[in-house]
Amino acid sequence: MAKTKAKVGDVEVKLVFDKTENRFTKQQVLASKKLSYSRDLINAILKEDETYTLKEVETKINEYLKGEVDSKEDKRKVK
Repeated sequence: MAKTKAKVGDVEVKLVFDKTENRFTKQQVLASKKLSYSRDLINAILKEDETYTLKEVETKINEYLKGEVDSKEDKRKVK
């Protein structure tokens, strides 16, 4: 949440901006031209019934590629 102060006359006003990131379905991520990962990789990592921010997608993919996944579906923990 971003905060900014502004002065209106003699009164100081605090402005608060709630910057929420857009969330996308797996299908929207697959159709995205912003991400250059393979469709197979995205299909393997993302779930159909969840939504993700682009940052979450990047993080999940990077963790998977580095072998740091430790979930119920994939128990590998390679470094």
